Amino acid sequence: MTEKDRVRRYLIVADHALDDQQLAAKVQQSQGAGPCQFYLLVLAVPPGSSHNFWGLIAAGEAVAPNTGQTEERAWQWASQQLGHELARLRKLGADADGETGEPHPLLAIREVLARQPCDEIVLATSPHRMTRLLAMDLQHRLHRSFGLPVTVLGHRPDR
Repeated sequence: MTEKDRVRRYLIVADHALDDQQLAAKVQQSQGAGPCQFYLLVLAVPPGSSHNFWGLIAAGEAVAPNTGQTEERAWQWASQQLGHELARLRKLGADADGETGEPHPLLAIREVLARQPCDEIVLATSPHRMTRLLAMDLQHRLHRSFGLPVTVLGHRPDR
């Protein structure tokens, strides 16, 4: 089997709605390189989370899980977002599956990779602002932790 015939596996990590154009471009680029599969991990982030909450996570401090309605809303949002984004990926012709995960991205990604090995991690960030995924230097932390290439979609520092 040649490199072109090998199925490449991509883990897409998101904590918000994905950017239509950048996602489509990444999927088309990946499909053009050969057979591929996408696994989407939507983090159950509390709606309207403060930067203080994410700052604690970025610092590696233990953060108590969300409680009550906030936690429930986070998981509901993640589940709805997962269904919506999987439909969009499949509409692009992608072989896609996924799941929701806890709000701490490094832990959630580690859990997924234990079951779903991949060749590349794609961080889907907001095109309009610096997100917590970038603020906590997740791109470099993932590369160091797993030795995988990490691509960032969404963030446009010139805006």
